Amino acid sequence: MWPFRERLRRWWWSRLPLEDVCELSQRRIYLLPTRFGLLLIAAALAVWLGALNYQVSLAYALAFWIAGLLLVAVLMAYRQLAGLRVSAEGGAAVFAGEDARFFLRLENPSPAGRRVRVSTAGGERVEGALEAVGEARLALAWH
Repeated sequence: MWPFRERLRRWWWSRLPLEDVCELSQRRIYLLPTRFGLLLIAAALAVWLGALNYQVSLAYALAFWIAGLLLVAVLMAYRQLAGLRVSAEGGAAVFAGEDARFFLRLENPSPAGRRVRVSTAGGERVEGALEAVGEARLALAWH
């Protein structure tokens, strides 16, 4: 895990109030770059510096095209999450040492269908499809 992620997580938990149902809006969606995103930013900067040094117009176009793709990817990720309602439901009782399962309930009030992937801190990933004006229950394990 990156060193700043734990500090960011502590700030995030102190800032957000606890709620039963959370609607994802502009104040609740945080889009952080992945390693691949950082690599694309570095590639765009390297191509831009090369274009600046050698005065190659096609390299400028390539650098701005990569940057434009990054901006469109951020916009599309925001559109997928905006407006979703998220709530957690408890699971069955377990003994010490067993995996506790709980359900994450996602409601989609918009007419467009969405595809969602949820990752836990332990690295487990769960995917689900949200139909238009519907809900999905994703089972997550807690170790």
